Amino acid sequence: GEGDGDADGAAPPDPAAADDAEPEAAVVPDDRVPTPGFVAGASSRFSLLSCDAFDELLDQGFALQEVRDAAPPLGDAPTEGQVVRVRFVKSVWDGAQDVATALESVDSVRWVVGDTASAVPAGLHRVVSALRRGQRATAIIAPALAYGELGRPAEGIPPLAHLVFDITVLEVSGSQDDAAAAAATP
Repeated sequence: GEGDGDADGAAPPDPAAADDAEPEAAVVPDDRVPTPGFVAGASSRFSLLSCDAFDELLDQGFALQEVRDAAPPLGDAPTEGQVVRVRFVKSVWDGAQDVATALESVDSVRWVVGDTASAVPAGLHRVVSALRRGQRATAIIAPALAYGELGRPAEGIPPLAHLVFDITVLEVSGSQDDAAAAAATP
């Protein structure tokens, strides 16, 4: 442009703008551990167990069914900014046929709760925020909080699909329980 000394006409970067930039999201390395021997494509009968679960799905975008303790639950539910490590089986649900088709099984994966820049569906952030470490649940996530109108066809998730996760919260970093356990360890 004229008079700015830049040959392509673009304005030079403003050093003050860097101070106003959004902080970068916390990065958790992709440490996904697939379940050995898992074969995708197995289908099983699945339906919501109650009218309450249906109402939760409509009102909150997700519903929890069959919350159970895989181990004695510890601490509070994870909050935004904490790192969770979970185990899950992810399925896509065809509610018209009452069938869920398993897509993926992961023995261990971590992510930062509330990190909207991650590939984790928004509904899964909400699900783990409703569970304590050691709890296992079946969670149904509505399309708006999963992969929406586009889906993820390459992963077997069609547009507007409901997802079902059989999920267990294995660890929550930064919790008061972690600090207490570390202090109590000789």
